[in-house]
Order: sequence, then C-alpha cells, then structure tokens
Amino acid sequence: MPAPHNSFDEDKAEFQKLHETPSCFVVIGKPGSGKSTLARNLAHYWKCKLVTPESAIEWVIKQESDLGSEVSDRLNHGQAIPEALALKIASQRIAALDIKHHGYVLDGLPTLDSEFMSTEEQVSVIKNFELTPEFIINIKISDADLIARRSKQLLYPENNELYSPDLIQPAAAVDEDEEEEGDEEEEEEEIEDDQDPDAIPEQVYELIDPPAPAGALDLMIRRPQDEPDMILKEIETYFSNVLPSLEDFIISHDRQKVIELNGLLGRKDLLNTLMNKLATYCAYCAIQPIPLFPEDEEQDPDLEAEDLLKMLVKRDTVGARFPWRKSRWEASDPVALQQGSIQQGKFQFSVAYLGKIYCMSSEENINKFMENPDLIYCHPSQNTS
Repeated sequence: MPAPHNSFDEDKAEFQKLHETPSCFVVIGKPGSGKSTLARNLAHYWKCKLVTPESAIEWVIKQESDLGSEVSDRLNHGQAIPEALALKIASQRIAALDIKHHGYVLDGLPTLDSEFMSTEEQVSVIKNFELTPEFIINIKISDADLIARRSKQLLYPENNELYSPDLIQPAAAVDEDEEEEGDEEEEEEEIEDDQDPDAIPEQVYELIDPPAPAGALDLMIRRPQDEPDMILKEIETYFSNVLPSLEDFIISHDRQKVIELNGLLGRKDLLNTLMNKLATYCAYCAIQPIPLFPEDEEQDPDLEAEDLLKMLVKRDTVGARFPWRKSRWEASDPVALQQGSIQQGKFQFSVAYLGKIYCMSSEENINKFMENPDLIYCHPSQNTS
C-alpha cells in the first residue's frame, strides 16, 4: 500500500521554494526617460541582479573564459563591442547561478544602435533567454516633455552622475533648506495626528542614488547629447529602429505583466508607483540568506560542532520564540559536501536560510551559497559550475 501523501513535507516544501522561478524584469522606454535610475533602484529593493551591457561585460571578463578573453582583447585594442556579442554575453550572464536564484532587472537592451544587429533580432534573443522577463516595465513620456527634461540635466564629473538643476542647490542655500526641512517635519507631525491610527501606512522607498554635494551646480556640465537637436535625433532613431520591435514584444507578452508608468513623475515617485503596482501581483523577492557572523568577532578554533550550533541558534533571530533550527547537515559545510569532501563549518561563515542554520568552511564556499542556496540540494557528485 503506497504511503499517504504528506502535504506538510518540510523537505519537499523547501525544495519547491528553492526551485521557484524568480521574478525577472526588463525596463524599456525612450532614451533619457529614467530607465537606468528606475532599474538600479528596483534591483536594490527587489534583491535581484541588475543586468546591463556594461555590467555583463565586467562579469564575463572576471570569469576568465574564452569569451571573456575575446572581450578583454577587443577593449584593450579600443574596439567596440557589437550588439550580437553584447547579447551573447548578456545571455550567459542571465544563465549564471546567482541569477537563477535572485532574478534580474534588464536595462540597456535592446540598444538604440542597430548597426550590427537589428532591434528585432535583439528582442528575439531577449525573448529566448534561459530566464525570460516576467514583467515589462514601459516608461511613457511625450517628446516635448522628454526634450524639456533632458535639456536641463547636467553631469557632475566627480561621480559621473546626471542631475536636474532643481535637485541641486548652491552651498549658500543649504542653511535655508535645513530650516525649511524643520518646518516640513512639523507639518508632517500635524498631518500624522489627523490620520487614522488603525490605518496601515504605505511603505515609502527612498532612492539609493548618491545625492550631489552642496555647491556642485557650479562644477556641472551639459553633455553634447543633451542638446535639443541631438535629443530629437535620438527620439527619431528610437521611433524608426526600436519602437516597432518593442511594440511587437509587448503585444506578444502577457498584458497583465506589462506595467506602464508615467515618465513625468519624479524619480522617487516613479519608483514608489512601480513598487506599489508590483505589490498587487503574486510576485515575490527571492529569499536572501542572513549572515550570522559579525566581521569583528573571532571563533574559538577548539569550538566543537555542537557548541557552535548552540551559539548560533539564537543569534539575530526574528523573535525570542523563533530560534534557528539545525539543518540536516548540522555543522558540516553543505557546499563542501556537494563537492565531495567533509569539512566542519566555521562561525564566521555561517548563515540562516529558510529558518535553518548552515555553516560553511571558507569564504569561497559561503560566497557560493549566498549566490545560489540551491547548491545545498545538489548531490555531492553533481557539478554545478
């Protein structure tokens, strides 16, 4: 007689959670509409990986593969990376172990330049990624509003960031701003007193981009591509080369997973609008392992495995009545076991994940675990590299 089905099988539930497909995003819109800022902040708050042509090239060079050597040689000789090669690199980046667990936000593809590869071909490659984008985020803004915005933005050479003059203030105005902020705080306190105490406050997401220092306005410059005539040329190229393929991409995608945003909103409002819309979907961030080791604390080299687990079980817990539990590997290194060796984990390389403690024996192994905890369910003889 077959064993009855156990709907509360913890191991099965953990296995299914580890192998869920993460939410993946692609951000599209006219050049200069705010795609990169939104993508960078979304990746931060969604705990996923930001994938751009530049970051993918940096990643492939670090892999020390044949493709990485080819890319490095091209850059060393001052050669450009063609679209076909950039898409090939991005495809490999999307297939990496860390992205299989965390998901990604794709920005900068398809490219505006289609000299070596048409936009239609670029979109086809994106649609056939190993992990295809679940959400398309489309920032919409009129040509006139985009020209007005971009023609005012300035580049601060010290950090290579773009800013609008209304977000930068001279050093002399800093003291006045501090007084105004004090008045605004008092007004906010009065508003809070009038609010319903039982109402659940909405989470407000702050931009992670570094603010420009006081007095930076005098040092800023305008880029040639932000002149009105150059902006208009980029918009015309976008309409003729990019938009038709993107429209086909949107039409063929699940319409419920296409999120349109008003590009006239400020950067912070745009981010909060997106995060509030994502909260209405059944989409969740990947669960992150929690490091349990303070960097300035050292482990007793003679500490036994059982004493190590007793020390960790109540460290940085979510509550007094919710201690971490031992995993099936106890104090043994699961990553080393996956590689076919038995090693005891160390205190400074311990993490909590899905309510359990995992102890690794080296910095290399804990980095592998943090990239993709899926490794703990691989058989020791399997090769996951």
